[in-house]
Amino acid sequence: MQYNELGQEIERILPGDVISKWQYDITGRPTHHRVSSQSRGYDEFSNLVWANQDSRQFDFLYHSVDDVGNLYETKDKKDRVYGAGSRLLETKNAKFSYDEEGNLLEKVENNNGDTWKYEDYGNGMMTRS
Repeated sequence: MQYNELGQEIERILPGDVISKWQYDITGRPTHHRVSSQSRGYDEFSNLVWANQDSRQFDFLYHSVDDVGNLYETKDKKDRVYGAGSRLLETKNAKFSYDEEGNLLEKVENNNGDTWKYEDYGNGMMTRS
């Protein structure tokens, strides 16, 4: 429970994630009382992905992750294609290719065919050519 400086209850969490909140006027009389409930859902990596407050659903899913750590933008994990070594091969916007060591060689944009070629210097640095 939480109390204000006058010792009046301002918040109480009840069983079932029900929250009771009070507001008071300057003389200490109650002016608002709100009772709400909320629940939350998490993915397999303990990331908050949704919350439900007073029967309203809020989705917080910015990405989802598969068992090996590949990132996706959708819950069904079908918006990207990954290859061996978790190499990103394709998204809705582009396709990617790599050399045998896993270094990015090329990105081809799907909407206009623009091609970005990369050159690896062997020291972890690369340049766009």
